[in-house]
Formats: sequence, C-alpha cells, structure tokens
Amino acid sequence: RYPGSPGTLLVIARARDGGIWISAAERLLKMENGRLAILSKAPEWPSARDVVERLFEDSRGVLWVATRRNGLFQFAEGQVRATPTQQQILSWVAEDSEHGIWVASKGGGIARLQRQRFVMIRPGSDQDDVASTAICEDRIGAMWCANRDGGVFRYFGGAVQRVHLPVSEPSFYATCVCPDADGNIWVGSKSGLYRVVVGDPLTLELTAPDLKDIHVLYFSHKGELWIGSE
Repeated sequence: RYPGSPGTLLVIARARDGGIWISAAERLLKMENGRLAILSKAPEWPSARDVVERLFEDSRGVLWVATRRNGLFQFAEGQVRATPTQQQILSWVAEDSEHGIWVASKGGGIARLQRQRFVMIRPGSDQDDVASTAICEDRIGAMWCANRDGGVFRYFGGAVQRVHLPVSEPSFYATCVCPDADGNIWVGSKSGLYRVVVGDPLTLELTAPDLKDIHVLYFSHKGELWIGSE
C-alpha cells in the first residue's frame, strides 16, 4: 500500500517516462520516484464535475481523459482543453500506429480523432485574389509566394509579410519566385524580372525590364539564373 494519500475516486495510468498518472477527486497528480506532484486542480480538472473513466498518455506526451458525461479532454503543457466528440458518454481512449486517437462511447460506437495535417495560410486582405502561381523556400526556411494579385509574400515563423511593390506597378502579377545561392529571391512577372531587396519593408528592384511575361525561373548548380519568358 502506498503510504501517501492521493485522494479518492482514483483512476491511474502508465506515464511514458516511467511515472504514474493519477486522477483523483478534483485534481490530477503524477507519481515519480515515489513522490506525488499535483499538476491540475478544480475547477479545471474534469473530475471536479464528472467521473473520469479512463486516462491515457499518447506517443506525443498528451494525456487524454475520457469522462462519463462530459466527453473528452486532453492535458498538455499544463493546460486542460476539451476535445469535441460526437458522443459525450465515453468509456475508453487509445492510440493507433499512425498516432490517431480512438475513443469508445457507451451506446454511440467508436470514433477516431486525427490531428490537423494542413493549415490554410491566407496572405493579404479578403479582397485580394489569393491564387498563388508559385512558391519557393530560401536557405533559412522562409517560404516565398508569387501571387496573382498583390505581388509577393514571405511566410516565416507563422507571420505573413507582404513585399512592397514598385510605385510604377499598381497592378503586379507575380508568376514565379526563385532563390539563389547568395540568399537573393528573384521574382518573375508580366512586367519583368525583379529581385527582392531585404529591408524594412521588403521591396522589389527591377533588374531586367526588357524581359516580359516571365513564366519560370531556375537557379542552376553552376550559379546561373535561367529565365523562361514569352
């Protein structure tokens, strides 16, 4: 018998690091090296308002909590978050080999939760035509986007930054973007070949005005920029 007093209405589960998760009345504890630590308390912890049926820690370290009446919760990075499910009366939760989470309900069958695989990045305003014609990645991992309306956008660290257009180009149609070995970003457009000038703000510099209707750019391993135009 453990000499301490973790509480009542206990539900326990194995922790991936070798400890034990313990859901008690109105709190979540974790036992490591024979010691108990309180990680969440009422009113956030689900057992404060419902009966916890099952605890399960997945391969990413997220602790899933199936409750008797209030559905599914997850505990990660010290926070408790409700996870929407079609059924609220749950009995079991587990993980498959593709990291999908399976939830069994009482009378409502089983459901599989899958993590969101795609995030929609929408540069510009709602009025912009956001059809993108090309993208590329530079040497630091920033993504550059050639856009039909609004020109060129840079996406890095979760933020979208618009490249300022030349004053002489009120309507700028970027068709392609291409990085070179020196970190420059080249932009092909209907009106010519441009280079992105890094600064605050980002701007475009016209480098080949005689080339019109550029369709494709390619930087070779020999250090040459190839341009396909009309």
